[in-house]
Amino acid sequence: MGWLKDQIYKTKRAVQGQPALYKALYDTLTVNRETVAGPFRRGPYPSAFGGMWTDRRDYQATVQYACLDDALKPLIEEWHEKGFVIAKGAVPEADIDALLARFDRLPEDHPKGLKVAAHDVEGHSELYDPARITPERGARIVDAFYHMEEARRILFNETLTSFIKAVFDAPPLLTQSLSFEYGSGQPMHQDTNFVVMTSPLHMAAVWVALEDVREGAGALAYLPGSHRWGDYRFSGRFKHFDEDRDGPDGLDGWYAWVKRETEARAVKPAYFHAKKGDVLFWHAGLVHGGSDIEDKSLTRRSLVAHYCPAHIRPLYHFYKPGQRRIYRNGDHLYTTAYYR
Repeated sequence: MGWLKDQIYKTKRAVQGQPALYKALYDTLTVNRETVAGPFRRGPYPSAFGGMWTDRRDYQATVQYACLDDALKPLIEEWHEKGFVIAKGAVPEADIDALLARFDRLPEDHPKGLKVAAHDVEGHSELYDPARITPERGARIVDAFYHMEEARRILFNETLTSFIKAVFDAPPLLTQSLSFEYGSGQPMHQDTNFVVMTSPLHMAAVWVALEDVREGAGALAYLPGSHRWGDYRFSGRFKHFDEDRDGPDGLDGWYAWVKRETEARAVKPAYFHAKKGDVLFWHAGLVHGGSDIEDKSLTRRSLVAHYCPAHIRPLYHFYKPGQRRIYRNGDHLYTTAYYR
């Protein structure tokens, strides 16, 4: 399998400098019912890449909306208009305490091969080292759900999965999680920039507060309604960023686009000053990031996850042939780019 992975990466590097060829190969390899149907139904959507039923301008006239419970309708309306929904106290404190206890034991007892991502890591991840979990690095454990039943219990919580299932109109597939000890310090971005699915807007994320977010700890910031701003296309074609293809300055154009849109629409950032157990759901296109960490002695323990509908796939399934397996946890599905 190693030779196949090497060949895939070699081919990917060879075409990254040719965006037209890259797009042709990308469209061919990731073809699915959403990409086939997309060009024929773009009218109702703000994005040329289509989207979910909740993205349609006429979403309230759809069968999906008509079939919703009355309690869900105002949440879906908020999701459509603002690009996020907050569920206060959605995760039981006992479930959170169990996961925190598991995290607290990691320095002495962590799974073999446990990985961490950080701002300064080449190749996207490194092996877990408790001494390197610092606020300066934005370090976070990746896909804790693969190793820890406590993480799966939270990420497959009924409140989380039922809302995401309603948004998708399909069973959700958990594709990634990030476990933060401190604020991320991550610049503003859209998940579609970096978390790549075979249909880019068929994705949703959750942010679970594992403790109260204190002033100065770097609260999550977001721009309400930014998921409906339309498209910025990297290299004139793509919804996602690829440094090898788009160049090291490829994100500069996106930042300039966000600045223009923000100023033209007079949008002010909102901040998620969460209490323990609160959950923020957000749309793949919502512009968000970590605000400045003013007090580096403060933790901001949180669990973030990304999901897609079960008929969609994360792009890593196509360039990491060893990571295509889909696992079951009861009625729930998950997959991982980091472990096998």
